[in-house]
Amino acid sequence: MVKHSFSEIWTITAADVHPPIYYWYLKILTAPFHYSLLAAQIASILPYLFILIFGGIQIKKYFNEKTAILFMVMFFCFPFAMSYSVEVRMYSLASACVFACAVFAYRFWLEHGRWKDMTGLVVSGVLAAYSHYFAFVSICMIYGLLLFAIAASKDSLLIKKWLLSVVISIILYAPWLSSFINQLVYKVNNEYWIGEITVRTLLGYLDGLFGLPGFPAGASVLYSLLFSVAYLACFVWTLRSKEKREIILCICCLLIPVGTLTVGVVASILVRPVFIIRYLAPSVPLLVTFMAIVLGKANNDTLFCGVLCVVLMGGISNYGFTVYSKHTNQNYLPIKEYHDVDAYIVVDQLHVFGTLGYYVTEIPIYSDDFLQAANPYPNWISIDDLNYANVDRAVMLLDVGDTPSSDYASTYNVEYLGQWKCEKKTDAFLLTKKP
Repeated sequence: MVKHSFSEIWTITAADVHPPIYYWYLKILTAPFHYSLLAAQIASILPYLFILIFGGIQIKKYFNEKTAILFMVMFFCFPFAMSYSVEVRMYSLASACVFACAVFAYRFWLEHGRWKDMTGLVVSGVLAAYSHYFAFVSICMIYGLLLFAIAASKDSLLIKKWLLSVVISIILYAPWLSSFINQLVYKVNNEYWIGEITVRTLLGYLDGLFGLPGFPAGASVLYSLLFSVAYLACFVWTLRSKEKREIILCICCLLIPVGTLTVGVVASILVRPVFIIRYLAPSVPLLVTFMAIVLGKANNDTLFCGVLCVVLMGGISNYGFTVYSKHTNQNYLPIKEYHDVDAYIVVDQLHVFGTLGYYVTEIPIYSDDFLQAANPYPNWISIDDLNYANVDRAVMLLDVGDTPSSDYASTYNVEYLGQWKCEKKTDAFLLTKKP
C-alpha cells in the first residue's frame, strides 16, 4: 500500500473499509528506509511513545507526579495496548489521536477555551476521524461530553468556540465524507466478515479487552476477571469521592470507551455486525487514564497495591510470553519446509494470504480473495486461473476442519501437514500430482 502515491492511497482506501491517514503516515516514515518492516513497526511504536510522554506531562501538570507515573507504567503494561505497539496497523496512531483530542478537550474546558487548546482539539480530532471509524465514534463522544460540561457551566463564549471547532472539523472531514458514506452503505447492504453479536460475544469482550493474548484460555479469563474487578473497585471510588473535578474527568474517561463500545454493539445488532473488540483500541488510553487518576487520588493503600499488582502482573506476563513465542513459534512452517513447491493455494484466508505473500515472492500464490488495486503482490493469481497441468506439487491452506474439495482430491494425493498459526489457526495440506 505505502508504495503507491498519496493520491492512489486515497483512491484505494476509498474503495476499501478504512480511511487513508495511517497509510500516508506510514509512507512518510518508512520511505527513507525503503519501506522496511522494521521501520513500519517503529512507526507503530512512535504514537505509543507520544501517549506515554505527552500523557505523563499533561497529567503531572493538572494532577500530580504520582498520577503521571502511574499512567505511564500502567499504559506500558496494559496487555491490550501492548498487542498493537509493534503491529503494522492504524490502532496506535488512532489511539494517540483520540487521547490527544481528549486531553485538549479537558484543557479547552478547564482553561476557558484558549485558542491553542481549540486548535489541538480540532487537529487531533480530525486526524483521529481519518485514521479509524471507531476512533471517529470516540471523537464524537468527546465532543458530546465537552458540550455537556460547557452547557453545565453556562459559558456562552465557550459554546460559541465549541460550535466553531465543530464547523471547522466538518469542513476538514468533508473531502472524505462521500467515501465514508459509500463504505457505510456497502457494509449495510453486503456481507461483511464480522460474526453475529451474541451473549457469548459480549462476555468474550472482557477477555479480549482485559485478558492475556496468547495465554491458555483459563489463565486469560481469570486475569480478565481480576482486571474487571479492579476497574469496578475504581468506579466505586469515583461514586464515593467528594472531589468534584476528578469525578467528572474520571467518569468522562470511562464513558468514551463505554460509549464507543455501545455504539458498535447496537449498530451490529440493529443493522449488521460491524464491531469487534480491537476497534476499541483507540480509546483504551482513556481507560488507563481513568484508573491512574483514581489510584493517584484514592487514599487507600489496599486498593492501590491490589490494582497495581494486577496491572504489573499482566504486563510482565504478556511481555514474557511475547518474547518466548517470538523465538519458538511455528508460524511459517509451510514456508520453511515446503519452499520447493510449484504453488500455494489459499482458500477463504485473506489474512493468511497477505502474510504468505510478504514472505513468498517467487512462487505463485493462488487465492479466491480479490484485492483489486490494493494488491501489492506480483505473484498473486486468482484461483480461477489455476491450471492443474502446471502445478505438480502445492501447499493448500484452509480453515481448520475444512479439506480440499473433490476436484483437488481427484487430481492430487492429499497429505495433511498440520496447522499453520498465522492470525488464526489454518489447516495445511500438501498436494502432490497423481501418476
